[in-house]
Parts: sequence; C-alpha cells; structure tokens
Amino acid sequence: MIKKLTYTSLLWMVFSWVVLAQTESDTLFRTVSKRLHEFQYNAPREKVYVHQDRTQYVAGETMWFKAYQSSSPDFPVESGVVYVELIDGMNQAVAETKWKLENGSAAGHIELPDTLTSGLYQLRAYTGWMQNFDAEGFFTRELTIASRYAASQENPTNAAEAGKALAEDLPLEEMPERKVELAFFPEGGNLVAGLPSKIAFKVTDRAGKGIEASGVVCDQDGNEVRRFETQHRGMGSFALEPEIGKQYIARLDGMKVQVALPEIYAQGLVMSLGYRDDRLRITLRHNLDAVRTQTPFHLTIHQEGIPWFNAHVNMQERTTVFDIPKEKLPVGLFVITLYDDNLHAYAERLAFVNHPEQLEIHAKADQAVYASRQKVTVEIDVPELYDAPQTGDFSVAVVKANLEDADTQNNLFTDYFLTSELRGRIEQPTYYFNANDTLVAQHLDLLLQTHGWRRYVWDNVVSGKTPEISFPVEQQLSFAGKIYPRSKNQKMEEVEITASFRQDAVSDFLSFHPDKEGLFQFVYDDFCDTAEVILSAQDQRKRILDISLIERQKTPHNYFSYAEEDADDESQEVYVELLGTIPQGNLVDIDQTVHELPEISVTVKRKQYPHKDKVHDENLALHTYEVRREASYGSSAGALSILWYIPKKLVRDLGNYFMKGGSGDNIYFLLDGVRTSAANIKTIPPHFIDHVELLSFTTAMRYTSQYAMGETTFYPIAFWTRDRLSYSEPVKSVTYQFPGFSQIKEFYAPDYATVNDVRKADFRNTLYWQPHVTINADGKAEFSFFTSDDKGEYLIHYEGRSDNGEIGVTSSFIHIQ
Repeated sequence: MIKKLTYTSLLWMVFSWVVLAQTESDTLFRTVSKRLHEFQYNAPREKVYVHQDRTQYVAGETMWFKAYQSSSPDFPVESGVVYVELIDGMNQAVAETKWKLENGSAAGHIELPDTLTSGLYQLRAYTGWMQNFDAEGFFTRELTIASRYAASQENPTNAAEAGKALAEDLPLEEMPERKVELAFFPEGGNLVAGLPSKIAFKVTDRAGKGIEASGVVCDQDGNEVRRFETQHRGMGSFALEPEIGKQYIARLDGMKVQVALPEIYAQGLVMSLGYRDDRLRITLRHNLDAVRTQTPFHLTIHQEGIPWFNAHVNMQERTTVFDIPKEKLPVGLFVITLYDDNLHAYAERLAFVNHPEQLEIHAKADQAVYASRQKVTVEIDVPELYDAPQTGDFSVAVVKANLEDADTQNNLFTDYFLTSELRGRIEQPTYYFNANDTLVAQHLDLLLQTHGWRRYVWDNVVSGKTPEISFPVEQQLSFAGKIYPRSKNQKMEEVEITASFRQDAVSDFLSFHPDKEGLFQFVYDDFCDTAEVILSAQDQRKRILDISLIERQKTPHNYFSYAEEDADDESQEVYVELLGTIPQGNLVDIDQTVHELPEISVTVKRKQYPHKDKVHDENLALHTYEVRREASYGSSAGALSILWYIPKKLVRDLGNYFMKGGSGDNIYFLLDGVRTSAANIKTIPPHFIDHVELLSFTTAMRYTSQYAMGETTFYPIAFWTRDRLSYSEPVKSVTYQFPGFSQIKEFYAPDYATVNDVRKADFRNTLYWQPHVTINADGKAEFSFFTSDDKGEYLIHYEGRSDNGEIGVTSSFIHIQ
C-alpha cells in the first residue's frame, strides 16, 4: 500500500525556527533547526571566484583577474585577504600572490615567467578562513599555457604542430596506458536488499574528465543482470533491485575495468526523487523490522543552515510519497535528509529544482566591424530588477575569441550556484542552467548524484561538532607568535611586546600585550612587497623573554597534469594546442638583436641540508630533491610517493617499479643514515621528509658495511626527515620578513588617437581589461579601447554583481578586418 501525501497535508516551515507541526516531536524539529543554525554560525562558509581575461596564455604574458568573495547573507564572513596561486603540472607553485579584498573583491595579476614549459596549469584561490575546511571548497580552474616560441625563434609555429611532431617521436611502448575510473552512487546513499534503487555512476579518466562508455553488471556467478551506458559526460544511471546474499560486479566494455557495486544492506531505507511539471516527488521505501517502525522517522529539507520543510514519516507504511510544490522550495541546491528520533541519518539527497534569476545585462558596441587600431566604444545597460535600479561593479575583458569560450566556461553565476557546492571537476557548468530543457534537468540530477555533497556532514551538524578552526578570519595583514614565561606564575598579560616595523622610508614603533597563554597576533595596515619587523618581549622587571613565531601552515595543493608526468626524462616539455597565434609582438630580425653583458664573476653555492646523522658531503649526492611542505604527494605509498615526482628517469623508474607491485626487498634505502626497508618508508607521511638524495654506491657504504655491489640495479636512495616543530626556536628577539600584499599593476592599452607608431606591430591577445566597471544609478556604464593589428573575431565578456548581490554574466563579439 502506498500512502501519498500532498503539500496541503504536510507540515510546513520556511525561514524560521518556529515549527508548525502539532505533535510531541515538535521539539525534535526545533532541535534540528537550532543545530543547523549553530553549525552555520560557528563555521560559516566563504567562497571565492576568479574572473580572468582568458584561460589560454603564452609564457611571458600577464594574466589579469578579479577575485570575488562571497558568503551567506545570514552567516557572513568578511575576509580582507585573498590568495591566488598558479600551480604547474607537477604540483609545484609557479606563482603565489596575495591581494587586498575591498567590498568583496580584489583586482590582481600574475606575471607568467617566459621560462614556463607548455602544458596545463591550475589557478587556485582561497582565503585564510577557507583553509579551515576541505580544500575542495577552494576555487580552481585549469589553464593552458604554451611556450612563447613553439619550435625556434627563427620560425615561430603553432604549438599544436609542435605537439604533433613530439608525439611522432615517442616510441609506442613509452606511450602511457589510459587509466579509467568507474564509481557508483546509490540514490539516497545505500543499496537495500529487495528495494528497487536507482544507481548513478560516472566513468572518468584520471584527470576527472567524463568518458563515454558502456558496460554490464553481473552477479558473483557471472550471470548478466543488466547492461548500462553513459548518458552525459561519462554519467549515467540504471535501476536495480538487489538480492540478499548476492554480490554484483560491473565491467566496462573494451576496457580492463572491473568494479564491485556498493555493499548491500539486509534492512534499510531508500529515497528516490521524481520531477513533475510543478512539484517535486519524494518517494521513501523501507524494509525495517517491526521494532524499528514503532516510532516515526523525520524528513527535513534544508539549505545553508535554514530548514525549509519538515515532515514526519509513518513507518507503518512500507512506501510513502511526498509531493511538494516547486514554489515552496528554495532557489538553487538544497539537501533532503531522512533521520530517526536519535537524529541518525538513513538517507540523504541533493536536489536542484528552482533556477536562480540572473541579472540581465545588455552590452552593445558602437559598431559590429572595425578596422585595425580603431576606437571601440561599448555601452552597458542593466535594467531594473524587482522594481529597483541595479547599481554595481563588473569586470570586463576583450580577448581573441579563440582563446576563451564564454559559453561553456565556469563563471561567477555558475560557480556561486553550482560548481562551488559540488565535488570534483564539473565540465561545462553553463549547460546545466537551461531550466526549460527536460533533458538538461535529467543531466543536472545525474550531476548532483555523482558529485556529492561537501559542505557538511549531517552527523557533525546534529551532534554539535564543528570543524577545528585553526585559521581566523584574516581581515588585515598579520602574523602570530608566542612568548615563553620565565616561571609558571608569570602573568603573561602584563608582558610588553615591542615591534619595530621598517619598509623603505617607512618606520614605525608599536607595543602590545599577549594573551594569558602568551600568544599574540601582529597586525599592520596595508603595504606591498616585504617589510622587516623586529620583535622582543619583556616582563614588568624588564627581563627579556623568549619569543617565537608560529608558522602559518598552508593547505597543500594537489594538481598534476598527467601528460607531463608521463613525459620521459629526455623531453620534459609537453606541447599543448593553443587556439590562436603564438607571436606576442614583432619577431622580425630577432636573432640580429645583440645584448651586451658586463663581465661578471659568479660563485654558485650548493644549498646545504644539515642533519645530525649525515656524514657525507652534500656534493657527493648524485641528485638532491627537496620535499615541499605545501605539496601533496599522495598517501597510499607514504614517503615512497615522493619518488614519483623526482625529475630523474632513474628514480622515476624506481617509482614505476613500486606502482607495479614491486616489493623493494632488494632496493637499498637509507632513513636518516640507517638502512631500512621499503615497507618502513611506506609508513612515513611524505611531509615528514625534508629531502631525498640519490647516492653513489661508495657514498652509501659510509653508512653500512652490509652493502653488496650489484645488490640492486638502482642507486641507493636516502631519505632525511625534517624537524616537525610548528614553532620557530625561541630566541630573545625575532627579525621577521613580513610579506605584504602583491604589488598592484594597471592594465596598459594603447591610445592610438594620441600616438600611432605604425612601425611597432600590435598583436595583443587581450585588447582590454577593466576590473572595475561601475554601473551608475541609471543602470548604465560605458568604456572604450582600441583594436590591434590582429584581424579576426574578439570576445567581450562581462561578469559581476549588483550592490544588492544579484549576479550577472554576458558576452558579445566584435570583428576586426
């Protein structure tokens, strides 16, 4: 028997903690509402999005961007500092910048070194407060950077042609095998025996991109149960009613991929969603025994700490259906949770029913077609929304149309309402905002099932457990430290800390007190580049106390461009296709340019890695690799994972040996000068290692006489651990190089109405960048720029938000002939 409840028979609550239910369990809904609120209040979430001039660059260019910061209006976070980093394909930071957030935004740039190799890079942005949570919440975007000269300086070519030539030179046996992952996601969370379930799945490559595929599900006896195939960007779903005692295996056609389906529970609940024209249907099924059905279960729909709907579920019925009108549901993503009287969740599901309204932006250039070096004037008009003028601040870029795809690229609107709320790589997020397309709605639901919920865990919310807060909201430039008392009875609040601040011609002297634990935070007004701060502390008797600084830990980045990882040691450059021409200026007669340098004498001093157990000289190491604290080397193989990222073919062969299941029993390892096994190295976290050395046979014999020549085909590998203290060593005074904000730079665009030197070619890829286009009280703005010598189509893309927080995104085109 199916019991169907319409909206009029359900208990309803919107934006309030006062629950309208009239049963004894009203108290339970009040408790849930209170804990949702407390969790968001104690750990409010912050988002950062970055609008760039484009996503394809040439090494040596400047990347222009504007960072937008946002948080829930009910639980605001107001950070004043944003970090923007560029990471290469081997997970090494190429650029690390820091910018001041004012009114929720910051304009900045990154100078791309002309020494960068061609390949994929990742842009990452976050605030200090965001480091308290999962790094999945950081803003990331994959970029393409091509070498400035793909072949040679005499003959610049398209990077794609160079890539083809490089691929032709690679032996077939060295081409990497394609790795595919298959993952399953039962709707609502679990598979329960005897209950029909919808199982979503996704097939991806190791970069997280969806792959079209098909396959078959078989039971443990090899009997085919059903076939399946992807429906959109590697995602799909199929229905299955699992049987108790059976195990199911999925295999992909034409690939060596075999994955077991998730565990099947003997008893439980299954939740499924259905979308009707004007309502959301929630169907609940269970097979729980009589003891567990004596009391009702409970359903809550919630979004960002606010419950929108509460209802009790009569567990005497095996199937219950709720039909909820769409106009009674929130805009954007929300969560549906089913739980018992003890607040234990049995099923949970993401849903996206009502699409948000986007701020309308009308942008029109004074012409459609322009000549070279002609002035372009663009007028912007933002109509009223909700009968109110929409003043605001927008960022605008004009770039070559084949260097950016505004129709598919993640933007401020799609990031705020979708991408920032989900896990993993979301391909072409703009596709999911076609609200009137039924097929798109189905694909959006697949996306929600396969990319999970990352904002919080229900059990943590209802238990009152909030994430550990290690990073305060950073509203100004600051650093922290600690003062050490001379005795246990010393009152630290009476200690005086003096600080001398010096930068160029600026000098300042400050004094302040630590807290009762001796901890202090030094805060200073805005400055750029680096300042010197000298700190000391003394008690009331003028005795100098020890002081140390607390190292600011940074969340490790975790980005790898697999094409670069698989490149062999002989050719580290991996060329990628850059849509557009490579030249950035006049390259004629470049070889005739002579640069005269004065004669200088350079002394190169090798970096020293002191360790108490080291007895050999640094110069005797064949190769030394310094382990980066902020890097992520993976954890499955412990410190052995480091070998995979050492740019020496001999060592990487050793990494491949372990990846293929090698035991390493015959490999010669040293740990702090003592011979050890591969199994022991695996138990050590990578960040405990300071550096790794490739040693000669004779150098290794300094540490043990048990080494036999020819024992292994690999050279000895020495791992040296680092000091794991979080504090610097206590001293009487500290001189600290205090990093400030990155230096601001303005975008330069030529004014050909004033100066027009035809002898200088103009092949700019970005014609115009303005991070602050202000929409006035009439909803209008205007800007102008000049075209270049490069003919073709150009994209003008606009992103921003009104002063009321409404987000707008649009684009238009002009043509140069």
